[in-house]
Amino acid sequence: MKKILCLLFCLLAGSAVFGQEHEESKEEHNRHAIVVGIGHAAVLQGVRDGEVGNLYIPSFLVQYNYRISEKFALGLNIDVLIENFAIEDREGLEVERERPVATILVGGYELGSGFSLLLGGGVEWEKNENYGLIRFGFDYTHPLGDKGFEFLATLNSDILFGGYNTINLGLGVGKTF
Repeated sequence: MKKILCLLFCLLAGSAVFGQEHEESKEEHNRHAIVVGIGHAAVLQGVRDGEVGNLYIPSFLVQYNYRISEKFALGLNIDVLIENFAIEDREGLEVERERPVATILVGGYELGSGFSLLLGGGVEWEKNENYGLIRFGFDYTHPLGDKGFEFLATLNSDILFGGYNTINLGLGVGKTF
């Protein structure tokens, strides 16, 4: 009887250990996320027909995020504005922008209920002139089922050094793994 109880205890203790290991690996497994989406950028110093004002430029977005902990994440945001446009720079000169691509390293802090605060910096790459930038904004994510897919809504502002400012609104679908 002692041998049976000892064997039963070992089996139950072993299954509890394996159960904990499985949960930890599942948490580890969902640290990465990739998102693709579409959006619009409001270019605040845009030039159209000689007049300075807001331009609304369609864009694509790609994001990779790595969750450091339950509240903090690091990520790479890539935004591609898919139209050519002109802006008025800080010196009042008109500058042509040809489909610029922004790459931004961001840090995120989850506020709760899917909302995250973002802050980061990067470069907007373009054929004529590149600008450094600072990004701050918000992301909202919502799970889509139990397969690791999620919906993303993002609202952020980019301040480009020596260039112009944008407000970006985007929607996307992502996958955690």
